[in-house]
Amino acid sequence: MGQGDEGADGASRAGGTEVAARGGGGTATSGGRREGMGLGPGAREGLGGGEVGGKVEISGAVLEGGAGRQRDMVIVSAGAAVVGGGEARDIIEGIEAAEASVDGGAARGKLDRLVEFTNG
Repeated sequence: MGQGDEGADGASRAGGTEVAARGGGGTATSGGRREGMGLGPGAREGLGGGEVGGKVEISGAVLEGGAGRQRDMVIVSAGAAVVGGGEARDIIEGIEAAEASVDGGAARGKLDRLVEFTNG
């Protein structure tokens, strides 16, 4: 589970992010601020998204090589999911794994297989 400084569910591009994951009989937490995550300053305004269609469009653009603040938000959110899934020790390691997956094409491949599977 991730929560941003602004109180919103999910990771934060504008401030800090705290990630908590359960497993192995306990709960581990990891957190960081955008500067320590290798991200520049940002704010929630102008990130777009909103409804599902907008989020799908942003994610698709990032998977096709898009850059900027929206990519940063997708990467931070994916990094938090990697931590939550127990595949990284902290948010920094999760972000590194997410970037490698997106940049190397593995994330796009997983999405394509999921779409194929769910559409029969």
